[in-house]
Amino acid sequence: MYKIKTDKGYNERFASLSFVNGEAKTDDPWLAAWCEGRGFQVEQIAESESMKKPSGKRGRKDDEGKSAGEGESTASGGGGADA
Repeated sequence: MYKIKTDKGYNERFASLSFVNGEAKTDDPWLAAWCEGRGFQVEQIAESESMKKPSGKRGRKDDEGKSAGEGESTASGGGGADA
């Protein structure tokens, strides 16, 4: 994983990277080298630093392994508009 920095606080998409406050991340070594050749600061970072666990309930599964809302029927019986 590579962290790419600019000396300006870009908050835009450039060269297929999404910069937030002048920083972007990529797994692509070619893209990192391309950016470095154009004056961006490129730093290789450890995988564990870039893999932050999400907080909150988003993506959690219940005890049966289903995602929230998966396998539930609607109040009308789940027939939809065609029923």
